[in-house]
Amino acid sequence: MMRNEVPYQKIRAYLLGELTPDQVKDIEALIALDPEFAAEVEACRSLLPALDRLNERGLQANFQKWKAELGDEKKTVRNTRHRWLYIVVCLGIALLGLLYLVSREPAGALENNMEIPTDTPQQTPSAKSNDSIRQSKPPPVTETPTKKQTTSQDKTHITARQLALRQISDMIPPVVTEVRGSKKESQWTITIQQVDTLAANQHYTEALNLLNNSSDLPKGHSLIRQVYLQHNLNMHQAAIKTYRKYEETVGNPDEAEWGLALVYLAAYSTHKADFWKQIDAIEAMSGHAYQAETEKLVEKLKNAGILR
Repeated sequence: MMRNEVPYQKIRAYLLGELTPDQVKDIEALIALDPEFAAEVEACRSLLPALDRLNERGLQANFQKWKAELGDEKKTVRNTRHRWLYIVVCLGIALLGLLYLVSREPAGALENNMEIPTDTPQQTPSAKSNDSIRQSKPPPVTETPTKKQTTSQDKTHITARQLALRQISDMIPPVVTEVRGSKKESQWTITIQQVDTLAANQHYTEALNLLNNSSDLPKGHSLIRQVYLQHNLNMHQAAIKTYRKYEETVGNPDEAEWGLALVYLAAYSTHKADFWKQIDAIEAMSGHAYQAETEKLVEKLKNAGILR
């Protein structure tokens, strides 16, 4: 059995203990052989209660229908905007022809006037809200060499942050409830899973607000998720302060030092020096538990063009 042949429903049945012993052996053999499939199963394990609640309310069954209807609606709006733009352009050309007959301006003056209606449709609300029109009529490029350099630096910072966030997400401990026959559930686990579901759907602000407004959450679970969400919202200084609090909950000093390097990397635009200093410190420690991960990270940065 290959990973692509295992549907979500079968993974769900496995997690809920609904498969036969032979089917369980097949799934667990694939988990042992395929790390990506194992990660997929763990992700389903974390989000299973939230997905089941969606299924109970009938939202899953209607999702594809809503998506199709929304797509048709967007196409209708887009086509209507194109038709209005075509009408505006035609009216502009007709108006120019009339002005030419009345004023009998020289050809050079007529060419200068023709520049006005060509740009005018782009200034209407319809043209501004249509992405395809903006792409076909880009504004003049007036960037200076300094601005181009800044753009290149921004891309570097975005790449660094993305690499860091992938690693930070691996530090987030999952929460599992009602899996494979277990009925143990508490309010804080439900809240954490709601936060993870919002984050998985990139609703970072809502997830962070839910964390901040919830009480009785385990400190470690809450703080590391705050770090991840704050970085996604470009709240880098707040994320670093939050991680300093999270360090107090980490029992492994090597893990805490590795996490600090990742937090600095996610804020690379302002903490480049701090990041490389932390990397040097880890590499200088003999027998550090995260030396191999550090070497892999530096190699990935090098391949992405991110150097000291």
